[in-house]
Amino acid sequence: MNTGNKFVLEKITSEEYGPERPPNDWADTALLIPHESLRREISCMRASIDKLVAMVVGEEDREVQNWQIQFFCEWVVEWLEPSIHEHHDNEEDIYFPWIATKAE
Repeated sequence: MNTGNKFVLEKITSEEYGPERPPNDWADTALLIPHESLRREISCMRASIDKLVAMVVGEEDREVQNWQIQFFCEWVVEWLEPSIHEHHDNEEDIYFPWIATKAE
């Protein structure tokens, strides 16, 4: 079952899958989908950091405002970090034990 047609392969952030090597089955997509969202959020975080730094060092037309740094930090602490921990908890508590039963 080739699942490559269910994804915009050029937009996948994975280093393992893409136009030359699309995901092939449920096992590929079970790992791809949750990690794709995390990689996208981390990519947005990096872009935000780059923008804030550029504003701080004067490479942008405007200066960074305190509220921008505050909102960024709140987003990391209140959303991103808990999301990553929840994802890893789910892998350890649900996904990996289930996969282990299939490998026996």
